[in-house]
Amino acid sequence: MAINENKLTVPDKPPDSQQLLAWLKAEGLIRDPTPEELCLAAEWDVLPEAEKRDHIRLMQRLVLDPPLSQIIIENRR
Repeated sequence: MAINENKLTVPDKPPDSQQLLAWLKAEGLIRDPTPEELCLAAEWDVLPEAEKRDHIRLMQRLVLDPPLSQIIIENRR
């Protein structure tokens, strides 16, 4: 994948996951997780599935004011 003259060129075959991750990082769209994020992910991984489901249900019911989309837009300014 490459961007030339404001156009995205698409390869003949889809990139594998490693190629895609490398491209996303090179474009500044993603980054490697921080040590803190890796630690939190490890804690999540060892939680029982029922506890994960309960937490996901709780997060899906959250009502933010202002909405998260608005917070993201304002932070990008």
